[in-house]
Order: sequence, then C-alpha cells, then structure tokens
Amino acid sequence: MIFFYYPFFNGIRISFFEYTGIGAIDEFVGLENYFQILTDKHFLKSIINTIILIIVNIILVYPISFILAYILYRRVPLSHIFQFLLFIPYLLSMVVVGTLWSIIFDPTIGPLNTLLNSIGLERFALSWLGDKNTALYAVSLVGVWKVIPFYMLIIYSNLLKIPKELIEASEVDGASYLQQILYIIIPNILSIFNAILILIITGAFRFFDLIWIMTLGGPGGASEVTTTYIYRKSFQNNDFGYATALSIFILFYSIMSVAPFIWLFIQSLKSES
Repeated sequence: MIFFYYPFFNGIRISFFEYTGIGAIDEFVGLENYFQILTDKHFLKSIINTIILIIVNIILVYPISFILAYILYRRVPLSHIFQFLLFIPYLLSMVVVGTLWSIIFDPTIGPLNTLLNSIGLERFALSWLGDKNTALYAVSLVGVWKVIPFYMLIIYSNLLKIPKELIEASEVDGASYLQQILYIIIPNILSIFNAILILIITGAFRFFDLIWIMTLGGPGGASEVTTTYIYRKSFQNNDFGYATALSIFILFYSIMSVAPFIWLFIQSLKSES
C-alpha cells in the first residue's frame, strides 16, 4: 500500500510547486500548473493524438482479433502452429518491435517502399514515419500488430466457454456460420468486448515505448501522445511540477473515460451470473 499511496499523494503535492527535479521543493505556485494545462495547445494536441490512437485500435482490434480467435475456435488444420505464429508479436519486446518496424518503414531501404516501388505503386511509397500525416497512423498500426495476439487469446478463451450444445443445436437447425456468430457467439461474449475496450483505452494512456523508439513524438509533434509529452516536460525540460500536474490530470481523465465501461462490464457480469 505504501508503495502506491506515498508516491501518489507526494505527486499531488509536487504538482502545486515549481520544481526542476533538483533541490528542495519550496516554490509553491498553487493551482498555476493546473491552469496552465487549460491553455497548453501542445498538450491538447497530445490528447487528440491519444484519442486517435484509441479509435484506430477499436476499429482494427475488434474485427481482427475476433476473426483470428474464431479461426482457432473452429480448429482449422494446423491451428496449433497457427496459434503459435500469431502469438510471436506479443512475445517480442517493444524495443525489438519498434526497431524492426522502423526499418520496414524506412523510406530508402525499407522493404515496404521497396515492394511498393517494384509493383508500380511509387506514389504510395511515403516517408511513413517522417510525414506528419502518416507517422501517428503508422505507429498505431504497429501497436495493433503487437497487441492483436493478446486480445485474440482473450476472445478465444471466452469462445471456449460457450456451451457446445448451443452451436450443435444451431447446426441441426441449419444455421450458417454467420448466423451462429451474430445470434449465438457474439451475444455470449459481449461482456469481454467491453473489457477489451477498457484495456484499449487504458493502454492508449500508457502508450510510450513504440512512439519514443520510432518517432520521438515527431515530426513536429504529429505523433506526440500524452505519455511522451509528459516525459518530455519532465526529463527534457526539467519541469517536474508541471509534468506531475499533467500526470495527475491524465490519471483522473483516464479514470473518468473508463468508468462508464467498467460499470457496464460489472453489470454484464451480474446479468450473466
């Protein structure tokens, strides 16, 4: 308990001071750091980028994870090997993933642009991480690629909990695979979709490694998210007081963002029981 509450309340205390990280914490500024948040355009941009990150994850994670989990659930040939290969990205460290995809996205020697040029799609061979219009989306796609196996496994484990009698009865009634998915499978795993949404939102507010490795939040802040902005303020600008205020703000902002979905998740579990 002490390892959580002491840093938390000490962080709240520091947020009311002007503090560079060195020396005594004695320059009290009250709510000035929090008022500065309201006028900080760069921080607002980082929040917008974080929301875009969440939207990209929602759009891609749900269908891809479900389709892969359903393929495993149907026990296609060589499904065990398929499952092992799918889980490899999640086992790799963020440093390895970030470095690997930085090479893939390299505009001069990267295999992605090399492939596009070789098949006559030169106009799509972009500077993926150096263009402000594509940098955030490129890193977002890598993040999705990294976490898809995790969400796939969650969905797959819940698919296994569906009574086989329901599936067998629907097959006897002549239900197609699509009808089984729409009317039997999805209604039985709706609660886990809600849980995945909570994980996506909280994960976006903790997303740091890939951004820092691949773009450093650039170019020109185009891929800056809340975590990289707070890191920059604290360890590069030595503005620990303001960075701590930002952290406290993001903590409560993320709690308010997921609170409705947590409530819905709890209600769904009660209804299932």
